[in-house]
Amino acid sequence: MNDSSIADASRKLIEGLSRSGPGADYFRALVRELTETLGVDYAFVAEVISEEPLRGRMLAVRVNGDDVPNWEFRLSNTPCAEVLEAEYLCFPEGAAACFPADTLFAKWCVEGYAGARLSDDDGATIGWIAVLNRAPIVDTARVRQVLQLVVERTRGEVKISRSFQLVEKRLRESELRYALAARGANDGLWDWNIETGEMQLSERCRVIAAVTDDPIPVEVWLERIHAEDRARVENEVRRHLRGETSSFECEYRIKLGGGSLRWVLCRGAAVRDAAGNATRFAGSLTDISRRKKSEAQIVFEATRDHLTALPNRTTFHDRVDHAIALNHRNHIYDFAVLFIDLDRFKLVNDSLGHAAGDALLCEVAARIRRSVRPADMVARLGGDEFTVLLENISGPHDATQAAERILMELRAPFPVAGQEIYPSASIGIAISTSGYESANELVRDADTAMYRAKAKRRDRYEVFDAEMHVEAVGRMQIEMELRRALTTDELFVVYQPIVAMSSGRVRAFEALLRWLHPRRGIVMPGEFISVAEETGLIVPIGERVLDMVCEQLATWSHDVSVTVNLSPRQLSDPNFLRGIEYALERHAVDARRLRFEITESVVMEDAEAAMEIFASIRELGARLCIDDFGTGYSSLSYLLDLPIDMLKIDRSFIGNMHRDKRSDEMVKTIITLAHKLDLEVVAEGVETVNHVRRLTALGCDYGQGFIYGKPMPEPARQVLHA
Repeated sequence: MNDSSIADASRKLIEGLSRSGPGADYFRALVRELTETLGVDYAFVAEVISEEPLRGRMLAVRVNGDDVPNWEFRLSNTPCAEVLEAEYLCFPEGAAACFPADTLFAKWCVEGYAGARLSDDDGATIGWIAVLNRAPIVDTARVRQVLQLVVERTRGEVKISRSFQLVEKRLRESELRYALAARGANDGLWDWNIETGEMQLSERCRVIAAVTDDPIPVEVWLERIHAEDRARVENEVRRHLRGETSSFECEYRIKLGGGSLRWVLCRGAAVRDAAGNATRFAGSLTDISRRKKSEAQIVFEATRDHLTALPNRTTFHDRVDHAIALNHRNHIYDFAVLFIDLDRFKLVNDSLGHAAGDALLCEVAARIRRSVRPADMVARLGGDEFTVLLENISGPHDATQAAERILMELRAPFPVAGQEIYPSASIGIAISTSGYESANELVRDADTAMYRAKAKRRDRYEVFDAEMHVEAVGRMQIEMELRRALTTDELFVVYQPIVAMSSGRVRAFEALLRWLHPRRGIVMPGEFISVAEETGLIVPIGERVLDMVCEQLATWSHDVSVTVNLSPRQLSDPNFLRGIEYALERHAVDARRLRFEITESVVMEDAEAAMEIFASIRELGARLCIDDFGTGYSSLSYLLDLPIDMLKIDRSFIGNMHRDKRSDEMVKTIITLAHKLDLEVVAEGVETVNHVRRLTALGCDYGQGFIYGKPMPEPARQVLHA
């Protein structure tokens, strides 16, 4: 381009800028005129806002004929940084290749770049002007002359703009102080002069922080911060003063003296000079003690059991998962989980009330806590179930010893509701050496071992082994298949005759449950009744048995009755009595033809509740029998209180009569006692002629056993009329 063309371009540029206002209006006009005059794709004017690190801020940017918002950016590894070291710098072509780290160049596909430095009266760099093009810059002389032409006025505008910015910062400082004050009288205000190191505090701020002096050295303020919080607070302050955060906000505790603490929320913002250095730091202080107390309560309720204050199920599982992770990283780190279930806790709730039950649970929690190490976690999963995590144990013996200590503690009497209670416990133990992957697996296996302990004798512990897992899987399979059996009529009833000893005539039958399994054939109750009891399936099974018995009774002569076994779960079912009424009404059967059997151990577990339910059964017209009499640990007084009419002697006594004099005497005593109380007696397990002769001689009323007949699906007519 010749001199005439350059002059025309310069004149056009000056005319365009002369129509603009000052400040931001001028900067926008400048980049517009530069792109139009020089025919480039991009132009901007920017100021330097910090030296370390070197950063700039756009004052106006023109991109492809449009104004775009300003932004701040780092200058390292950019041509802009090199412009600041020179009055003028130009890369006619290959600019992007020269500065591969400049992401803006890559984004804009810059090929040509030219920039001119702006300085203040002292020669210090305050900004620069730059034009960029996607194609090479051909007329470099024209570009240089045009940029140098606008440098002087642009320098002045930038100086004025920076002066205004300083004034605005001071205004923001004042506005911040008053805005914080306007938030309410409950917030204290503070102002830290960084140069002098002094803090000015409002009256409310002094009350919250429990200080009397004003101003105070900032060191005094920092010393009042709780030792556990101070490093965190100071780090947040440093980050804000370095410009890494837009504002400061931190919660921490202040020491008030006498060991008391106060939670506060501290907010603020730094006031910076032209170089970006913080000169003042002002903000507010809020007392948040009440909120923190509420938050702590929420956390407590989410992680703790509300009754005992022990960790809850979620917290316990989290801790066990952590222990498993440690075990995987460090194979010499072993631990164990104890699953504790109180024996007969329901009896306490039912007899003494839930308040007494809650008091007992709290005392149990305290005793378990005393039985283990301070670092071990004791949790309550719910109801009367507790768990213990024993960490970093040397072997299984540490877990068994802990279980023994817990059992010993729980054997001592508990004073509850003016009475002494002796609630033993069953404990299952799972050891980490089995290679667990989750807390659920460990707790599951400890629970399985606990049930093994409860099934054996209660008041004991069992350590989980692989056999228990197989058994647990088998029980789960039985449960699923039992549920199916209820819907596919696989369950059926067989009847064993009960014969009058004096006449040999059949007077009744005992209904016995059988399961016709599609693969295994006939399955005896001993293999599935315990699972049905545990899962509650015994209730619908019992309803099915009762219905089948009543249906069968309706087809027999009216002088034949049937005995049906009851389980503890059925007695606690609120719909049990209604189910009996329904079955009797449906098949038009006289209730007197039904007799219900229950073992004396179940009666003694809750004699009061048993008396109530038995009385209701008798009101319906059905009769009652105590099964397996003589095998439990019971009081004979219940024979007077319970509305029963029959005792059944356990087969173990009958089988030993001929070779054990004590068994013979026991049978004789039971028969005599029953007759004295106007109760009839059934001998179970009568297998031989000698049994029949001896029982007849002792005056036993009825006999039941293979000598009279095996259980049959439907007794033959000759048996019914024998």
